[in-house]
Amino acid sequence: MNPSRLTFRGAMLCAVALAVVGGLSACGNPLKNGAPRTEYFVLRDLASSPAPSSTPATASAGSSVAAAPALATGTSRVLMIAAGPTPTLFDSERMVFSPDGVSRAYYHFANWSERPARSLVQLSEARLAQDPAWKSVVSTVAGARGDLLLTLKIDDLTHDDSKQPGTVRVAVTAELLDWRQRRLMQRRAFERSVSVEARNAAGAAAAANRAVTLVLDDLGAWARETAAGVQK
Repeated sequence: MNPSRLTFRGAMLCAVALAVVGGLSACGNPLKNGAPRTEYFVLRDLASSPAPSSTPATASAGSSVAAAPALATGTSRVLMIAAGPTPTLFDSERMVFSPDGVSRAYYHFANWSERPARSLVQLSEARLAQDPAWKSVVSTVAGARGDLLLTLKIDDLTHDDSKQPGTVRVAVTAELLDWRQRRLMQRRAFERSVSVEARNAAGAAAAANRAVTLVLDDLGAWARETAAGVQK
């Protein structure tokens, strides 16, 4: 084989190898100092008490662990909560932002710890379980026989960075059904927008937590009032 061809082939292989290494670095190679790293944020209800530690604790006099509120006398309704159909854009752990208020994009290195639709069901279950208007509150995957079904669909969860300060908009559509009669009682849309204090993913996550907390405030009051008209 022609020596010049061997030299050219070797140079090409070397160039390809360098391109591959460069591409890995650009994607956030964890072995390279200073490379971007993927961060994960937990969607939280700021009105709820902190999650319990892995070590069980027994509440006693003077304990800082708050006791669960007593159920109202005669309360017998079981509320089930499920996630409704989620738009494709938000059916992902990746955080969404808008650079111009119109288009949408994903953060490259910022994710939610799990899909927001699942987090919303869990947060709603935990929040509404503290309300004595319900005998119990469960997710439908628990297999309980419920009286009412609350479905929650996330319509928007976006960091809008088109104007300063930016905002995070959370929009949720809720449907409350009389599960025994298979009848839709009421449908309502909830929306909250909260200013972002820091122009980054951490600031967006903090604003999302505040917005979700406000939505849960509205959701709990609405579900209680709507269910009040249903005979036991």
